[in-house]
Amino acid sequence: MDFDKAKELIIELLRKNGKAKNSEMIDLLDGDRELFERVREDLIFDDIAKDKDNVGLIYISSDQDEAEEAKPEESTDEKFLTRFIFISYGRNDASDLAKKLKKELEAKGHEVWMDICKIRDGKDWEYEIEQAIEKCDVFLSLLSPHAVRRPDGVCLDEISFARYNGKRIIPVMVIPCKPPLCIYRLDWIDFRELKMDDQKALNRLIKEISSDEQYVEGTYAEIFSKLKPIDFGTRISNLTRDFTGREWLIDELNEWLNNEESRVFFVTGDPGVGKSAVMAHLVEKNELVNAYHFCLFHLAESTEPGIFIKSISAQLATQIEGYYEALKGIGDLDDVVKDVKQDADSLFKRLITDPLSKIKQPDSTILIVIDALDESLGVKGTNISSLLRNRLNDLPKWVRLVISSRKEAKIIDTFSEFKPHEIDAGREENIKDINDYVAKKLKEPKIAKLLEENNADPDLIKDAIIKNSENNFLYVTEVIKGIINKSIDLQHPENFTPGLVGLYQDFFNRLFPGGKGYDEIRPLLEIITASREPLTREEIAFFMSCDEFNLRNQLAKINTFFPDRNGRYYPYHKSVIDWLSGDVGKDPTFNINIKRGNNVICNQLLSDRLPDSLKKYKLSHLPAHLASALRFDELKSVLTNFKFIEGKLNQVGIVELIKDYELLPTDVDLRRIQGALRLSANALRRDPNELISQLYGRLMSDNSPVIKGLLNNAMKEIHKPWLKMLQQSLIPPGGSLLYTLEGHTSEVTLVALSRDGKRAVSASRDGTLKIWDMETGEEIRTLKGHTFGVRSVALSRDGKRAVSASWDGTLKIWDIETGEEIRTLEGHTNTVTSVALSEDGKRAVSASYDRTLK
Repeated sequence: MDFDKAKELIIELLRKNGKAKNSEMIDLLDGDRELFERVREDLIFDDIAKDKDNVGLIYISSDQDEAEEAKPEESTDEKFLTRFIFISYGRNDASDLAKKLKKELEAKGHEVWMDICKIRDGKDWEYEIEQAIEKCDVFLSLLSPHAVRRPDGVCLDEISFARYNGKRIIPVMVIPCKPPLCIYRLDWIDFRELKMDDQKALNRLIKEISSDEQYVEGTYAEIFSKLKPIDFGTRISNLTRDFTGREWLIDELNEWLNNEESRVFFVTGDPGVGKSAVMAHLVEKNELVNAYHFCLFHLAESTEPGIFIKSISAQLATQIEGYYEALKGIGDLDDVVKDVKQDADSLFKRLITDPLSKIKQPDSTILIVIDALDESLGVKGTNISSLLRNRLNDLPKWVRLVISSRKEAKIIDTFSEFKPHEIDAGREENIKDINDYVAKKLKEPKIAKLLEENNADPDLIKDAIIKNSENNFLYVTEVIKGIINKSIDLQHPENFTPGLVGLYQDFFNRLFPGGKGYDEIRPLLEIITASREPLTREEIAFFMSCDEFNLRNQLAKINTFFPDRNGRYYPYHKSVIDWLSGDVGKDPTFNINIKRGNNVICNQLLSDRLPDSLKKYKLSHLPAHLASALRFDELKSVLTNFKFIEGKLNQVGIVELIKDYELLPTDVDLRRIQGALRLSANALRRDPNELISQLYGRLMSDNSPVIKGLLNNAMKEIHKPWLKMLQQSLIPPGGSLLYTLEGHTSEVTLVALSRDGKRAVSASRDGTLKIWDMETGEEIRTLKGHTFGVRSVALSRDGKRAVSASWDGTLKIWDIETGEEIRTLEGHTNTVTSVALSEDGKRAVSASYDRTLK
């Protein structure tokens, strides 16, 4: 069957029924799945049909409707918002389209910037470009070989600068080419086969420009939605901004590429030498790089092997010819990912090795770049480093790796077969790179002006930075930031001190020479660092028992490392706290005593003159401050004080109140009170006024003097009617019952628990499912979608998917982490009574009143 005939049959089916399942349409085409996929994509692209949860199509227009839709409609113009648009394009192959787009967009009321009409010659070129990008609302990137080929694409730097400035980028594919990796996650609008007189296509682009939402539909939308790759594009742009030098390392890479026997180029070095910047530069400029990944300790998902595999696979689909088709050919990606969720090696095979083995060998080497492998070592079991080493030989020989890591023994041992290329701080080439970078930065207009205003000699400043940097790029960049924000004394460059600790040491030495005057400010630092949340100036003044006005000068002195953000004072970085507390650095001159800070805060919170602004802070954090100050007797006194318990319940909540009792986990009395609160949590969420009734009803038989004292004091504190039990009538703590979970409005029909016992999913006749936190008893979210009651529910082994069965005759698959309905399973003609999942979560079996199992 030819394509046109197949398309005609599918359209006829959709017109007749309004929608159709994929299986129906494939059957209509005699089982030809490949032909169906081509027809399906064509219908979606032409806006004749839209996808329905990847299980079918919904008809949205007829040929006549389509013709009408293609006509310009002036009456809809008012819905478009006016934008300032920057058009980035390659003059050699996209100039005509860019000019036509400019004309059409301006006709719609938008302001459009193109360098062909606004650029000036000479040194103003880069300034003009950057100014226009900084101003724009929308950055329209016309993708063509001349624009984005690496390393000399004329628009690569423009795209990078747009990402650096957080601009909204809309890629438009004009001539087939690889989209830049820094924007691979942004699916492009396809203009390859379209002409400018196609009003429908133009309206589609104009609508996207006027929208506040990022474009997500397109060729790779389905893969992105299922693989959920991480977008490191902004990090790439930040790292490559002002990139300087490293030609020597690039030369070593090129030499390695000529040695086809070596599979891995291993970059190593100490912290701060600039490894990540080199890797980002390769991603942005080297045309052989087809996928990349950054392992970031503070971004837990970036160190997970499964997420790494999915991100790399998604990128390869956008870069290598045939990979996209091969990936779709392995089956439903949801099923693949679920099937091997807990097995990184199998997932690597299915999503990377198998698709690569099915495509034609490209004309050039494929490089995959992975940065900071040492950051992935904290993952239990298989980590990204061990995964790559174990699976390296499964990859085609034309796929090679470029990796980086600190000089971590485990990583060096794992890749001991490959020669490390070290960025040695003392290496002559590295010193030259730092010299060039500093010289370049000091010539920038903003910094040059600051030097001039301070009568600072640029050469002396440069020499001081380089000398004290110990050839560490991170130190250099921090000093440059210090010059810009005026925290560096430019008139005394001889006082610049080495290393990041030296940066802090120098700053405080300059403010407090030899520690002189520091004792006056040390109490302030102890309060700020001990506080559990950022404080206002007024609150700090209260804790220090000083005048707020007099505090201003002290806060201004330390503003560089404890800046004022929205009226509250935050530490610049945790490393500042580490240095002040003595955890890093050897000189104790500026060390502080955080325990003393906790003591001062405790004393003030326990005083009778607490300002209203700190009353909630006291309820939230007094127990934690007492524990940090090792004042355990007072902590117990607070946690057995009915007035405090009542106040925290009302102002902060039952969950945080229960957590406080973990600060003294071995105290028997506190464990009993915590148990009573936990048993009462459902009632107290409904009505906190039941606190005295609940505590008395559960603890009245307890003989502990402490608990009897709590109940007696509570009865004295209460000045309103309450229900007093005459005998033990509520379940006391210490038994098997921990929580009662309430929220459903009708009978609960079934409950399923995750394997780790941290989550529960309940099903109810009220037509909903609820997800519960088993550690706190809190309702996390409600799942809605069934039209009648929910009869049964089953959880996948990993606890991330649930399948529900309902009286409405359907089953639904849910994403437990997001609460989203993934798909609906139809087929039964009566109530579905039960559902069970296979061990691997790949199959479900349902039972129904229609006398069938499916």
